[in-house]
Amino acid sequence: MAVSQASAATGLPCDADCDGQLTASEVKGSVISYMSGNGNVSLDDVRDATYVYTYWNGKPKTITDSINRTITIYRPIKRIVALGNYRTEVVKILGESDKLVGVDTNTRTSSMHYYPELASLPDVGTWSAPNYEKLIELKPDIVITSANTQRVSDCQNKLAPAGIIVIGLDCYRPNMIDVEISKLAYLLDEEKNATKYIEWESRYEKVILDYLSSHPDEKNPTIFMEWGTSFSTYGKGSTGQSVCDIAGGNNIASGLDEYPKIGVEWVVKQNPEVIVRTVSSTGWGWNNTSEPAKSLDEMKKRPGWSEISAFKNNRSYIINSELTWGPDQLVGIAYYAKWLHPGLEIDPEAIYKEYLDEFMHIDYPKGRVFVYP
Repeated sequence: MAVSQASAATGLPCDADCDGQLTASEVKGSVISYMSGNGNVSLDDVRDATYVYTYWNGKPKTITDSINRTITIYRPIKRIVALGNYRTEVVKILGESDKLVGVDTNTRTSSMHYYPELASLPDVGTWSAPNYEKLIELKPDIVITSANTQRVSDCQNKLAPAGIIVIGLDCYRPNMIDVEISKLAYLLDEEKNATKYIEWESRYEKVILDYLSSHPDEKNPTIFMEWGTSFSTYGKGSTGQSVCDIAGGNNIASGLDEYPKIGVEWVVKQNPEVIVRTVSSTGWGWNNTSEPAKSLDEMKKRPGWSEISAFKNNRSYIINSELTWGPDQLVGIAYYAKWLHPGLEIDPEAIYKEYLDEFMHIDYPKGRVFVYP
């Protein structure tokens, strides 16, 4: 499906012959027209036309979003709503937080530690069920939502009549995040910041890859990864499988469906060497170790689990969901890699501190707990 959308002005501003290419004479003509008070050219039109001619070679910008929709931008983007923490996080990485005009309820409730500068912005509803009236009232140029066909379609049907461009990007899948951040950076003219993030991420992934390639005789340990409250894990093609592949693990559920629900006995039978359970928290990590310790103890008390290799050899761990998905997921990957390969010289906590400093521009929270033990 290819859908081309325009902002409030359909087509390039001041494109007199409507051929999709601004020329020097068209820009000059628009300036003269505005200065003389003739025609209906606004100052914003002149400014945008000058910008497009100077920085975009006089042409609109086009990308393909993550559900294969063609998105065309005719003017520089000045107002943004990013629905969901991952997408808000990417906008901040690109240095464009000042263009955000609203925050979704989920991000406001659980992730504002990353965005203290956004605390006063209006609430636009949840990321999965936004308040469309509020969005239209705020007049963003673009709304970025998850790469779900139905969700994007719903947003487009509600917002396109108001001239709002809808873009579908997930911004949490390990094998897609660099592509998605690069596409958004292109639209926002922030390629330099995207490159900075991608190079940072690639540098640490290379440390892991180099270790694995230089230790060919060190087998990848079997691992069970648990998430949610319904005994779910990560199967073939899942985000967890991607993390496992990068970190050098042998996922015991790799042959199952993408996000399967399995039984207690099945895990006992598979006898994984490493177990990692992802647990959500209220706020930024935990205040102390009591909650993650309780979660680990609950797993160990399951029938037969105390005899699983991971528990017998003290290789079972709890990780906070903050670190597992999204632009900061490299921190989680580093923890996984370190747990799977103790000989790997990598410091996940130092990586997180660097991420917060370089990209979120906030301090690492002293005394907070993100992994256990």
